[in-house]
Amino acid sequence: MSATSQGTASEWMWRYPECRLLISAVGTALAFPPISVWWLLFGMPALWLRVLQDTPRRQRIWYAFIWGTVFITAQSWWALPTLSQQAQVEWVAGVAWVVCIVWYASWCVLFGWLVRYLPNEGIGWTVGVALSWVGISWLRSLGNWGFPWAMMSLPLARYPLFLQPAELGGIWLVELLLMLWNALLAQAIQPRQWLAFLTPTAVLILWIGSSNWLLWQARLSTPTATVRVAAIQPEYEG
Repeated sequence: MSATSQGTASEWMWRYPECRLLISAVGTALAFPPISVWWLLFGMPALWLRVLQDTPRRQRIWYAFIWGTVFITAQSWWALPTLSQQAQVEWVAGVAWVVCIVWYASWCVLFGWLVRYLPNEGIGWTVGVALSWVGISWLRSLGNWGFPWAMMSLPLARYPLFLQPAELGGIWLVELLLMLWNALLAQAIQPRQWLAFLTPTAVLILWIGSSNWLLWQARLSTPTATVRVAAIQPEYEG
């Protein structure tokens, strides 16, 4: 590919926010099983957040809905065989899948509505985005209709280095750090200056450094005796 065509593709992507939305949604979905390219979590959501930041306030809800719909569709397609097995009727499984998609996208709409009222830049926007996302993720996990599927931090479950802050604030602190990183990265994308990336890099270094310290403390306090743990899932029917 020539330099001219590469430049044209880049300009086309930045000119049309819908293109960035699709890339961000699909890329974020690829971080989840069964593909599990987990490191995409440290960049793909930032493209979406940058679109929301650059978009007029009245359009943020719409772009949040588009992102949520594309993301959850790409992330949950593998669940269709399970839904079909449980429902025993294919069209019922399809309806259930659509309901799940609309349900998740509705929470993204709420997120887009909250982002409308945040400052357009600075620390207020960054922290507001992270707190809004974590608050909405917490709300959708509550009650009988709680459905915390596709939390951003879930693909990090196999990597203890990133999960150690959960000892201090649960999975919600990990979710907050991940969205804080992406919000900072979103603000650094557009200027395209190396200095703009110092803040998100510092946050990531602090995250990994504190995780290393917590892991080291955990190894020091590891009991020598064998500990047996029983896990029970009463709602499962074999």
